[in-house]
Amino acid sequence: MRASLTHARGKPSMFTRIGLGLLIVELTLGGLFTWATFDAFRRAAYREASENLRQTTRALADAYDRLHREAPDELPERAHDDARLFGLRIDVFDSEGQAIASAGPRALPNPVPSSPARSIELERLGEPLHGVLRATASSNEPGGIVLIAQEDASGFVAIAWSRARGSIAFGLSALVVLGLIVFVALFRLRVRLLKISRIATRFAAGDLRHRVPDAPTQEFAVLTDTLNHMARQLDEQIAELRAQRNERETVLRSVGDGLLALDPRQQVLSLNRAAESMLGVRESDVRGRPLREAILHPELIHFLHDAQAANKTISEELTLSGPDGRSVRATANALANATDEQVGLLLVLSDLTEVRRLEAVRADFAANVSHELRTPITNIKGYVETLLDTPPAEPEQRDRFLRVVQRNADRLGEIVSDMLTLTRLERPEATSDLATAPVRVADVVASVCREYTLSEHGVRCDVRTDVPDELSMFVNRQLVEQALGNLITNAMKYGPPEGPVYVSARATTPIDGRGMVELAVKDSGPGIAEEHLPRLFERFYRVDKARSRDEGGTGLGLAIVKHIALIHGGRVLVESRLGEGSTFRVILPSEPARVVHG
Repeated sequence: MRASLTHARGKPSMFTRIGLGLLIVELTLGGLFTWATFDAFRRAAYREASENLRQTTRALADAYDRLHREAPDELPERAHDDARLFGLRIDVFDSEGQAIASAGPRALPNPVPSSPARSIELERLGEPLHGVLRATASSNEPGGIVLIAQEDASGFVAIAWSRARGSIAFGLSALVVLGLIVFVALFRLRVRLLKISRIATRFAAGDLRHRVPDAPTQEFAVLTDTLNHMARQLDEQIAELRAQRNERETVLRSVGDGLLALDPRQQVLSLNRAAESMLGVRESDVRGRPLREAILHPELIHFLHDAQAANKTISEELTLSGPDGRSVRATANALANATDEQVGLLLVLSDLTEVRRLEAVRADFAANVSHELRTPITNIKGYVETLLDTPPAEPEQRDRFLRVVQRNADRLGEIVSDMLTLTRLERPEATSDLATAPVRVADVVASVCREYTLSEHGVRCDVRTDVPDELSMFVNRQLVEQALGNLITNAMKYGPPEGPVYVSARATTPIDGRGMVELAVKDSGPGIAEEHLPRLFERFYRVDKARSRDEGGTGLGLAIVKHIALIHGGRVLVESRLGEGSTFRVILPSEPARVVHG
């Protein structure tokens, strides 16, 4: 603060500059006023002389025309007399352009007559202050004369100056008096401002106890009141600004999109938490460093180079380098300060990884639905066309064809039914509309096992259960039976013929403080390779596509199991190793959800 005040004392006073400026303005205004006044009088003298010359030329032209017709020998002498009388140069020409008479000052230019004119023509030649006024007149009768009269305009200057001296003297005196009044007012203003400046300096130094004295004028009263009000509320404003800054930083860190601010040299100014996560860096490590050294994403650096060269907002989808191959929408905007001056670039990174994954899932789903429906539809169409075009002669063959058609139609019905079930489970309101009640786990397991004891080939399956009698769940019984049935069906299909299927239940770790029950279905089949486990609950995903279709599955059973668990607030797990079978676990609530009252 002291250094800045010392620096300020070394500068010229504002009032010195204002005084010099006013002096220059006074001199300029005086000169302009003098010139304008003189020019106005000069123009008035010019207009007066022009009118006199016009009238004189008209009168002389009429007289000379009569004299030329009646006594042409007297015309030159008459022209000399009139030139001396009026102070003009007079040139007279006949209708052929031949000079008849010429009199007056020879210093004026020699005129050249043009075609005869029917009216007086007036023109000015040369400089405005030292030019020549010329009037041309001709007779209205055929064969008449042409008269050209010229007058030296330099005499107008003396006339104009003699007339303007009084007005100029009065105007300059008024400017001098006005200047003195302004200088006195500026001096008093300087004294008042120096007092306010001393108090303001104390405010800037943090001493807010002093107050600016009341001012006698309205303008200074507003200034002093404002400064005093500022002193009273400065601490509150500083605290408020600090709170707003903290809130702004909190908002920026909470924004889902990544924000990265760069200076014109592409050095990192700041970045929020989302950008740190996307780029794999920390703000404290990269602030102030060039971006090309701070991050390991060459595609992003190349994009920013293009954005800086384009000097406009550009947007592009990029795949960042790294093991996860994150997809982002990068948008570069000019970073401007409060005066709209560009001070760098603002990079906005929108994470599209999940969007692109969902788009891929949707595309896969459409392709899988088409593929799943195509096989039974093709079979039905083929056998129906055969029955229509070449009906079998033997009833047994016809019945076999019809059974194939029926089996494929049933498969279409199962696919449609499972898709409708999955759609209902995925609705946003599925959880809120879910009707739940307490049920015994043993009752649910027993009900499902009775239905799935025999396979569709009539071979009895070995379903072994281990369910405590006292264990209960708070679920939608119909949906849980469907989920458990799907798991047992899969275990029967992919396990060895007449191999055992184990169904067990137990209390497990609570989720969000809510008690949970685990239903487990274990088979003795060949097991599932580890690379298939993450996608096992996706729609239409099959480990062995050919065998799954031969077994008649729709490819939606495990997806339905997953969504049934999710709408209950639970989850699904799978454990499997090749050659050791698979275990599917469904975690479901054992008590109703807790309602939190505000």
